[in-house]
Amino acid sequence: MANISHDGQSFLLDNRRIWLVSGSIHYARTPHQLWRERIRAAKQAGLNCIDTYVFWNFHEPQPGTFRFEGDYDLRRFVEMIGEEGMYCILRPGPYICAEWDFGGLPAWLHEDESMALRQANPAFMQACARYLDAVIKQVVDLQITKDGPIILMQNENEWFCSNDEQGEKYLTELSRYMREAGCTVPLINCNNLWQPVDGTIDCWNGWNHLLDDMRQLRIAQPDAPRFITELWPGWFDAWGKDHHADKSPQHVMRTLAEVSAAGAQYNLFMFHGGTNFGFYGGRTVGDPANFMTTSYDYDSPLLEAGGRGEKYNAVKRINTFLSQFGSLMAHLNPREHQTVEGTGTAVIQQSGSQGTVVFMRREDPNVDDNLELLTPDGRRMHVHMGDDLAAWIVMDASLGGVATLDITNLRPWAFCKQRMLVLYGPAGSQGIISIDGATMTCDVPTSMKPLVQKLQDINVVVLNEQQVDTAYIDSSERLYVGIGGLDESDDPVRSAAHGRYTIVTSSGKTTSKRFAPTKAPTTPRLGKWQSAAMADYVKGTAPRYAAIDGPRSLEACGADFGYGWYRVRVNNNAAKKVKLFAPQLNDRATMFIKGKTDRVIGYGPGAELEPADFSLPRGATDLVFLADNLGRFNYGAQLGEQKGLFGHLLNAKPIRLKQPTITEKPAANPFELTAYAPLCREGDRTRRPRYTWDVKHLKKSPLVLSLSDPRPQMLVLVNDVPIALDGGASMTNRYVLEAGEQLKRGVNHITLCPTTSRLPEGFNPSDNVQLIEGELITADAEWSYARWQMPDDAAFDAMPAKPAAIPTWFRTTFRVKQNDVPLWVEPIGMTKGQIYLNGHNVGRYFVGTASGAKVPPQSKYYLPEPWLNVDEPNELILFDEHGRSPAKCKLGYDPMGPYNPWS
Repeated sequence: MANISHDGQSFLLDNRRIWLVSGSIHYARTPHQLWRERIRAAKQAGLNCIDTYVFWNFHEPQPGTFRFEGDYDLRRFVEMIGEEGMYCILRPGPYICAEWDFGGLPAWLHEDESMALRQANPAFMQACARYLDAVIKQVVDLQITKDGPIILMQNENEWFCSNDEQGEKYLTELSRYMREAGCTVPLINCNNLWQPVDGTIDCWNGWNHLLDDMRQLRIAQPDAPRFITELWPGWFDAWGKDHHADKSPQHVMRTLAEVSAAGAQYNLFMFHGGTNFGFYGGRTVGDPANFMTTSYDYDSPLLEAGGRGEKYNAVKRINTFLSQFGSLMAHLNPREHQTVEGTGTAVIQQSGSQGTVVFMRREDPNVDDNLELLTPDGRRMHVHMGDDLAAWIVMDASLGGVATLDITNLRPWAFCKQRMLVLYGPAGSQGIISIDGATMTCDVPTSMKPLVQKLQDINVVVLNEQQVDTAYIDSSERLYVGIGGLDESDDPVRSAAHGRYTIVTSSGKTTSKRFAPTKAPTTPRLGKWQSAAMADYVKGTAPRYAAIDGPRSLEACGADFGYGWYRVRVNNNAAKKVKLFAPQLNDRATMFIKGKTDRVIGYGPGAELEPADFSLPRGATDLVFLADNLGRFNYGAQLGEQKGLFGHLLNAKPIRLKQPTITEKPAANPFELTAYAPLCREGDRTRRPRYTWDVKHLKKSPLVLSLSDPRPQMLVLVNDVPIALDGGASMTNRYVLEAGEQLKRGVNHITLCPTTSRLPEGFNPSDNVQLIEGELITADAEWSYARWQMPDDAAFDAMPAKPAAIPTWFRTTFRVKQNDVPLWVEPIGMTKGQIYLNGHNVGRYFVGTASGAKVPPQSKYYLPEPWLNVDEPNELILFDEHGRSPAKCKLGYDPMGPYNPWS
């Protein structure tokens, strides 16, 4: 049984200091057959720890029904981490964010009307207790205190709010649940100091200003290590936006150096992003339609299908140093950070009982890379940074107690079996190495042949930057140079750029070998397509339609994920023109009349958000809607929204608003409405403006308050009663105000109260606020609902020459001869829908609108290798919302995935 503790610098395992170099891999975003490959890729990138969330809605699809097998086998994932000799950080939530649907919370929480999320609500706490108990029991014996790999667990996630009462009643209570379930390792939080939690270590999430933030965190929490639970080397993508690739490999490496220079440990979020299979991609703030793509590549070091690009190589350089020289880092004095800034380069020195480390960073790669340092003994030493934005050297560093690395101007990378020291630097530069008083100079190699030379009793291997990016250390601590990685048997994997590689043993022996020639796989071809058009659903004649008692959310109709069909039968005495408005529709719906597509209503590319002209014919008319749940909010004040068509259709009549009355008063209290108010502080009495409109309303029809971009987060008051905490953040939100409920007969006061003193540029309440009177179109309508599902085999037939432009399922087969290279499908010429492979729900695709406009950023979709049949037919099924032909779809092999901008 191990004992784990900590002080102001590091964690201690049985009083032995350890240094965590961690990366996030989410088991739910990778088929379980590939888990070990991804974990080994992380270890080969120099990580010694894997961080993962636990996904509540993934494991408990119905209350009390848990899944922990196959792709859901959390225990096996953690076991594999331990088998690879790595630590594990477990983050069970219950809320996790993660750009995952509903932030990981189960949709069935909506069934209890008394439910309040992320706060000390009895119904929510009861569900959390059951979930946490089930999860921790799966891994209770896999904690470091029981000789397993789990070294830390996290309490909740990003509770960016200051409310001490809830901190005690909710967050501290979650800690108690975890302890009672058997958690014996330290608990952490990542609240960025918004809300302290008794018995937990405060950690940080972020990307910018981390050198400053980590120094401040040391002051705020001097007796615990500084740890960044989420250091973002990339970012997520959303439909209709360009791929995020704004953090170059060099910028990421420099940021890791800054964090390390502050004496902090980190977790790369994400190290490997993976895929949002099925319907698990979420929706986040920052845009009216920020729906996550199926690819969760995240521009991370290890790409979606396991490819290794330049960002992988960049983080491998510094990760490996930190892991291999973890004892030096863990023994540094946390209160010493000597920084010298000059000529565009910062030099940051830290010292401790195991030696001194010096980090150098620069903003501009064009600044002279030849940095002159004055050593403690008075010598001047040149450090060549090459093309890098960061470098590091050590002085008086203990090499496992067998020798001392007095000084070197090369970058330490690894120390193997206490006999082999691996250093690297820019090709052609001159290196200086001193061990136990003996000094050697050398020229860094300019070819792919490593320099191996003995100094004292240490075998010194010197590599250039190109070599170190192809260098890997196997389980026997042999060094391979010129390879692309090591497989599960520790055999070298061929590098795309090199056909020959070198093996260096700890004794200094070198062997050169050549890879056997390889042959590129033959691209598989798709067979003939069959189709099944949803004509009877579109017409409203399908027998599966069943009556419902008015508007109802998809969740209330039993569809926690995916689509649903609504049929609304409207009967008019006379034809009339209206401004059709569906303010209570999330996220989007395709509308059909008389079996033909009329329009797409809602958010995102190709959809109409504003009220639109529409002619309602005389007599009975069936309005059919295919409603899409494109992902629930995973973050922010809007968390917990309903999906589908859960409100009436309205005839919109805009109300002309006068200029608001502006008053300055102490901040309104959002905690009167909700116990969790993001980025708000209990007791905040800062004086802020309030914007009030007086609106006279004498009818029984509802009013719709529409708030658009740009605007801050605001508390919305109607007649001085808070009705909503509006998240702002570039989203368009609608609030339906019902007569006799929020509205009274006569004059009503609508007030917007910003919760922050910093108002966004361009905020003008007169432009960002719209009020709409809504005459009910569907008040007396007959409502029906039908489940969206894949048709039976008998429904598929030969595809017509010109498919109908309505929702259609398409099916084909193909064969592959191997499944060791990632395969991708490109739905060229199609629009938006769902992909299935051999019964597996691969995920959403969105490549075009109904009008044919292209939708970025994702054009290729990953078909995981374990889901493929070798030498047997593979079934590929596509559902397309607009029935566009799949004739141009194609398959292709690509180890680097849909995006690889840095290669």
